[in-house]
Amino acid sequence: MYRAIGRGRVIKTKKYREWMAAAQVALAGDHPVVDPPYDLTIELTPPNRRRFDIDNRLKGILDALELAGVISDDCYVDRI
Repeated sequence: MYRAIGRGRVIKTKKYREWMAAAQVALAGDHPVVDPPYDLTIELTPPNRRRFDIDNRLKGILDALELAGVISDDCYVDRI
């Protein structure tokens, strides 16, 4: 999602920016705004047999929900 570009500066990768744009399109339109606190159920399916860290996937999902206005702030998530 992020990449270091010298002297401690970190930017979002092109792939992550493209994914976030696609997520915003998918989340656009009429949807309920959920009041805090939040309990989320997220089902992840790995794209292949390689290992991956679940926590790395959660940040992008939570950021997309917040950016789309589905949730007001991911700091109110009590349980995932």
